[in-house]
Amino acid sequence: MIEAEALLTRLFEAFNRHDFPAVAAGLCDDVDWPDQTRGGRLVGHAAVRDYWDSNSQFIHVEVTPIAFAIEDDGRVRVDVNQVVRGATGSLWSDIQLRQYYTLRDGQVSRMDIEHLDRPPPRPDTLANPQADAQSRPRRRMEGALPPRMDGHKDGVAADASVEALLSALYNAIDRQDIDAVMALFEPDARIPDGLESETLVGQDQIRAYYLRQFALIHVSLSLLSTRQMSDGRVEACLHVQVRGAQGGPWGEGQIQATYRLRAGRISEMVVNSTAGL
Repeated sequence: MIEAEALLTRLFEAFNRHDFPAVAAGLCDDVDWPDQTRGGRLVGHAAVRDYWDSNSQFIHVEVTPIAFAIEDDGRVRVDVNQVVRGATGSLWSDIQLRQYYTLRDGQVSRMDIEHLDRPPPRPDTLANPQADAQSRPRRRMEGALPPRMDGHKDGVAADASVEALLSALYNAIDRQDIDAVMALFEPDARIPDGLESETLVGQDQIRAYYLRQFALIHVSLSLLSTRQMSDGRVEACLHVQVRGAQGGPWGEGQIQATYRLRAGRISEMVVNSTAGL
């Protein structure tokens, strides 16, 4: 166990500093690795390196081991904290995963991932079940909406046609229907880049952004409430769930966004605040 933990710790450190030769030294030539972005499996050093190089153009991933254990089948189980940031440093997700490593001749021959419903217990709560229970996030009842942000306690809800437009946008994003998404934006529309800290202007940039998002993650949006603002904009409160291509959770929470509409389409969107993401 000590040797396995030392090997994997070296691999985590090398991965976090983007030192692929050092990572490869700890992997079998025919290593079998999960593709968390597109789904499926990768086999061999070249496939794994291409996968990491491709992802590093858009995201930076840092993985920190929390606890090690040996499974009955001999695999090494590692609970890890995984932080994913965009290329400019914007936080995408901060979650905990369970990884399983199969070792052969002192190297990793296979890795598998389990997405946890809740974070594994912290080391300081293992001997204190009550503290561990208090640290667990409460699960929402099926069909229940999350608590609403304070911004929509007062004010007049937007017109039903506006809510229908926004719901159509969120449904199109959930279906990853790029043509349906673009049909709801004006040619000169401005929106924030949810993957990076930039503003996108025009349909070409917006289309490219959503295509990139669809390739990396799956975003589900639910409209919780709207408010008509005095300057003509509409403020919306949304529940957001972000998952990887394989369905594993990346983040969940609420956002408030404002929309400016023109001729029945969106001309501007601004994200005002987030909670839980």
